[in-house]
Amino acid sequence: MSLPEPGEAPPSVQAALERLRERFMAGLPQRWRDIQEAHDAAAQAAVLHQLAGVAGSFGLHALGQAAREGEHAVAAGDAVALAQALERLRGCLVAAGITLA
Repeated sequence: MSLPEPGEAPPSVQAALERLRERFMAGLPQRWRDIQEAHDAAAQAAVLHQLAGVAGSFGLHALGQAAREGEHAVAAGDAVALAQALERLRGCLVAAGITLA
């Protein structure tokens, strides 16, 4: 059994998915702050991991990829790669219309 395409789902399912997407989008500024303010590498990697996993579900593939790259950079202890990934992630957020402090 496969999932229906977005336009094929019943209206009630489409509305529920849209509400989930809106809630996800509204939470992105806080996720960005959580990444920036993480008290250690493990906490930062956890937020990046979660973001990487969820972003693609809402069609934000570039955002998910940038988060995944950040997660890998944290795990490798590569500060330069992390800075680059976070800059890409920030750009994806801004491109998605997210206002960041």
